[in-house]
Amino acid sequence: MNILFICSADFAGVQGRLTRSIRRYTNHRTRLLVGRRHSLSYAVDQVCKKPDVIRAAVAWADVVNVQLHYGMLKRAGFRPGQIKKLVMTHPGSDYRRRYKYWNKEDRAWGAVQLCTTPDLSVFGPTWMPTAIAVANMQRRAQRANKHDPPWVVQAPTNVARKSTKEVAPLVKSVKGVRWVCIIKKQHKECLRLKAQATIGIDQFHYGYGVNGLEFFGMGIPTIGFADDWVKDAILKNIGYVPFVESPIKHVPDTIKKLLSDRDFYKSSVQTALDYVQAFHARPVVAKRYIRFLQERVL
Repeated sequence: MNILFICSADFAGVQGRLTRSIRRYTNHRTRLLVGRRHSLSYAVDQVCKKPDVIRAAVAWADVVNVQLHYGMLKRAGFRPGQIKKLVMTHPGSDYRRRYKYWNKEDRAWGAVQLCTTPDLSVFGPTWMPTAIAVANMQRRAQRANKHDPPWVVQAPTNVARKSTKEVAPLVKSVKGVRWVCIIKKQHKECLRLKAQATIGIDQFHYGYGVNGLEFFGMGIPTIGFADDWVKDAILKNIGYVPFVESPIKHVPDTIKKLLSDRDFYKSSVQTALDYVQAFHARPVVAKRYIRFLQERVL
């Protein structure tokens, strides 16, 4: 089976991770075509938005998987209903705000819906976990230098969404730690710095995203918080919460507990590792995606 992933820019590297995972762990063929390279330089197969290139890629594919919107397909002259085996992956905030619009749009195109985080499944799509190269994350963490004072690290792609301005002074108020905020770094450099963390920080409304998943894979306990409806969706899809729960105002106390209570630290690490291995390891996600196509699309 030939699977084309196509998007204007690969949001958080999600499609690239899935493309490579399917290629490596199944006997199916994949291709990732993007209109422009993401600012963090996630790996892709081809960067091009010429209509003839897009049409040729669609002709090659047995299944077409778009992300976020239909702009690349529209650019090549495709209209709703023309592509028979079509998947739409919704990655986050825009779908969360306008899910009624996008559900209507997806029905018009005849697209079967996926989403990248458990909370979005509340609006209809099927959750497809993001593939993480867990062994690679662990090797990075093993090779990394840990620091004294220990690093508390956040790597926000959107500082407003990740409450960075609110959390930074709280972390800095904790004696004996160093606040490290990684912004506008290439993905490889971002991973190198994240691996040196003792504690990770993700977000305080939706719990965790790709940033948290990379921390989990490195065995770094990660603080976050989920609004009630988001937590309900996490529990429904996973069965437990994989991050260290803390309302933003309690972040200093949570940091202190992680650093002072070794058993709590170790159990937080193990919960994160168990979760990412069970749901996000590359072979697990690749097989889950193919099973989804076989059951829902083909």
